[in-house]
Amino acid sequence: MLNTENKTYIDGLKTLQDLYFLIDPNLEPILERVLFHFNELKNEAELGSVQSPIKINNLEYISKSFDKYIKENVQKFFLEHGKIDQINYHSQADELNFLKWDKMISIVKEIFEVFNLFELTKKFDFEISSRGVYGIGFLNQDFNFNKIRLKLKEKIKLFAKNKILLSFDIEESIYDNVLILKIFFDFSHDPNLIYSIDVDKEKEERVFFTNILDNYRVNFEFLENLRKTVFLEITEDFRLKRYNYLPVSSKKKISEKEFFHFHFLFHSISLIIPKKGKVLPSRDIDLMNSDSEIHLDKDCGNKAKGKQRNDIIDLFSLISK
Repeated sequence: MLNTENKTYIDGLKTLQDLYFLIDPNLEPILERVLFHFNELKNEAELGSVQSPIKINNLEYISKSFDKYIKENVQKFFLEHGKIDQINYHSQADELNFLKWDKMISIVKEIFEVFNLFELTKKFDFEISSRGVYGIGFLNQDFNFNKIRLKLKEKIKLFAKNKILLSFDIEESIYDNVLILKIFFDFSHDPNLIYSIDVDKEKEERVFFTNILDNYRVNFEFLENLRKTVFLEITEDFRLKRYNYLPVSSKKKISEKEFFHFHFLFHSISLIIPKKGKVLPSRDIDLMNSDSEIHLDKDCGNKAKGKQRNDIIDLFSLISK
């Protein structure tokens, strides 16, 4: 089976990397798409290799089979859930690659367990997209959220370990004494993509986050209007500070900072980073596939004097605490 140690693949990757540093910045998006399709071809070659236990001659057919499997399980689950009158299933199956279907199927039981924590009523919408799974349903206004607090916290951590971000939102509905509950399982983490921040361009020092970070970008005005959230600020020297209010320091050099917001059921987290970043293809295979992710506590990194900084910040660990 092909893997990241395959000589042809590595040579091709190095060539694309060399091109990246030679071309005009305006051509970077084109090269990024080339690299993306390059990796997709490698993935399909692996899945179709002689040594692979799965023979995929028709990816569209396989995708439809996976979609049918999920749909049948969704219908079965909610039919057994006595208080649901209507189930709406929507799927953009053709947008999912094999790896995302694999993750979806392996963790669908845990997804249902999250839904089962709530006393859902009336109808429920279940939607699959390239970003993940959306669940929208109705909940009685007098539902006791405190009784599921600990179990839900465990689920958030479980999904975070699988590089899936579980978030929630609650809105008023047109019905009396009924709330709208929105649940989102974000599957868009991609190990071949990184959210890169240049710490020092001259020294080529960088700090990396998962590409999922880019989905939660907000502006400073959004943070100013929040009523209650925990603020996590990464300082200029890459230390982590925690506040229960919007820190005054975040107003300094706003144009050079970026702001992100993650909504959980019992609390929300806003993240402030000191540099502008962007999603790029991973060019350092050893770095991005290693287990050297830094869990942010008091110090975001361990920058040794005179050494180049290329840290991976474990965003999932940070926001699921």
